[in-house]
Amino acid sequence: DLDLLRLINQLYPIIEKEHLSMFEIDTLIMLSYFNELDLDYHVIECGIGGLNDKTNVIQSKIAVITNIGYDHQFMLGNTLLDIACHKAGIIKERVPLFTTESIVPPEQAKALPRDDLVRLAELIRLDSSKTPLAAGAALMLCCLLRPAEVCPKYGEIVDCDNFGVYAAVHNISNGERVSAMKTRNAYRQVILPKYVMDIVRDSREVLCRQGYSDNEINDAYVIHHRQDIHRPADPQDISRYVKNKLELLGYNSDYWLSMEMVVQVEPDMDDGGNALTDVTAYLLRRSGCTYLCNCASVPLPDGRSVMPHGLVDALMGHRLRNEDAWWADWIKREDNWPVIAQVLEGIILDP
Repeated sequence: DLDLLRLINQLYPIIEKEHLSMFEIDTLIMLSYFNELDLDYHVIECGIGGLNDKTNVIQSKIAVITNIGYDHQFMLGNTLLDIACHKAGIIKERVPLFTTESIVPPEQAKALPRDDLVRLAELIRLDSSKTPLAAGAALMLCCLLRPAEVCPKYGEIVDCDNFGVYAAVHNISNGERVSAMKTRNAYRQVILPKYVMDIVRDSREVLCRQGYSDNEINDAYVIHHRQDIHRPADPQDISRYVKNKLELLGYNSDYWLSMEMVVQVEPDMDDGGNALTDVTAYLLRRSGCTYLCNCASVPLPDGRSVMPHGLVDALMGHRLRNEDAWWADWIKREDNWPVIAQVLEGIILDP
């Protein structure tokens, strides 16, 4: 083609000077050729992904993402969220996005891979005698709690051997525990599976060895300040602890940036309409929610098994639909606590 040959000769000095790759050369020639034509619109398809694709130098008028699936994982990442973030890289500020994506459940794209949840749980368990933050991380991981909600005292947890239970009625605000939760629905029964109770017991044993009396320990916070057992830990310290563990598993700065974008677009909200934007809490709660909804069923006394969507909302402190309101009473019944504990532990430790 004479036009192609002409453009190669014309652009050759630039190609040599910048040491362009083959795809960069193709993109340069394409854009140069289109620029010479009197076209109303240019439709440009990305190569792989979009974020780092050479065509992404274009300031487009619209962005189109067709579907998000497992493809080119060696370059785009191993999770749907990683892949989606690469494709979303073509979106420019104040540029409309069109997509045909409707197959992948939104929560699935936000969830951590099951194997990583198991590895995270193992890392936390190894710290059970080293830092009280491990207990806070375990409560976030298995009990779907936000960091500010992770503030029980030892004496408030009922130890039922294979599980534990306490009432979530407090929240950390400005360094103090207050009798107020972020939302009306956040007042709820918290079931601690055996994995969490083992860590709580380890933390209690540490205080026993340090010489504290039973009364002092019962009045101490499970997740306490490193210098004062009667002062709650900073929720941000718990979040940073979880984030550090995930970074050990390979979750890098690009991942956290993408998650921050997700949280900003679709944040949790309190009753005042304020966004709750703790990224680690968002990530663990969405992971737990996803696997509870998609990978678990709850056995009822009459022999039936039901999908636990209403149970998930009740455990997470979400508003219940009218048809699911019975779950709020269901989780208060003591004979159901072992079942809840088994389900919560299963989604983390039994993938």
